[in-house]
Amino acid sequence: MGNQFNMEFKSGMVFSPPELKYFTGKKNGQEYVFSNSAQVDNEGGVAKNTCNLKMIGINLFKGKSYSEYSNSGITFSWGFDIELTR
Repeated sequence: MGNQFNMEFKSGMVFSPPELKYFTGKKNGQEYVFSNSAQVDNEGGVAKNTCNLKMIGINLFKGKSYSEYSNSGITFSWGFDIELTR
């Protein structure tokens, strides 16, 4: 609805803390870009997640997901292809 969208992963992944399964996003041309971030440990570590999705059909989105963990100048990052179906 409007310029902002919400997305929730209901299965297929484990999120810690659980609020990381909720994303907010916006439509940018033909792509939907969702992201979130949260402090994930008691040492100040922060996780950031982004999903870039393109609508292929009414029940199918495909794209890329990117995640990052940072703490005290150290950063780990990873990504994967993603396909969402309804």
